[in-house]
Amino acid sequence: MMKKMLIFAGGTVGENPWRDSFIPKLVEGGIPLEFIFNPVLPPGTWNDEAQAREDEVKRTATHLIYYLASPMQANNKASTYSWHEATSALRQDRRRSVIIFDFEHVTGHARRQMIGVRAVWRKRYKDARILDDPESAIHWLLEEYRRETPQQETILLDGTVGNNSWRLPFTEMLMRAGVSKESIYNPVV
Repeated sequence: MMKKMLIFAGGTVGENPWRDSFIPKLVEGGIPLEFIFNPVLPPGTWNDEAQAREDEVKRTATHLIYYLASPMQANNKASTYSWHEATSALRQDRRRSVIIFDFEHVTGHARRQMIGVRAVWRKRYKDARILDDPESAIHWLLEEYRRETPQQETILLDGTVGNNSWRLPFTEMLMRAGVSKESIYNPVV
């Protein structure tokens, strides 16, 4: 079993709200929010401590996501620093890296550059996860989480309906033994 999942949600910033839909979909799929690190901070709050925390998360994360898209800013057509980080991740540890290319809102020369970089990376890093849409990455991450996270069995309290006095003490005994209440199903309420 792998260590506790930790996802670094890196990539394009600026005005692109991709994390606002990407992260909730992972959580809706069952990945706890505390397993996802969003490096974006409010304007003016980035400092050496924030950089050190991000560096530590990137070092220890089980999955490095780099979402490459338009920053959606008039004076900024490409997230070049994110491209640099994605390149470093591919070179250092492809097994942990997932690169997502989102061409929506990318036009002209920036679009041609993204298409060219994607082609070069796919040729150079044949075993890397280089994807064209966030849904593929979400699906893969959810499968990874389900595969590597032990799923707790549900215990069905089934038996005599007439006298159910055994159900409450039995439930309490199971919980003292470490079984979560959510894992115990009592069909007689």
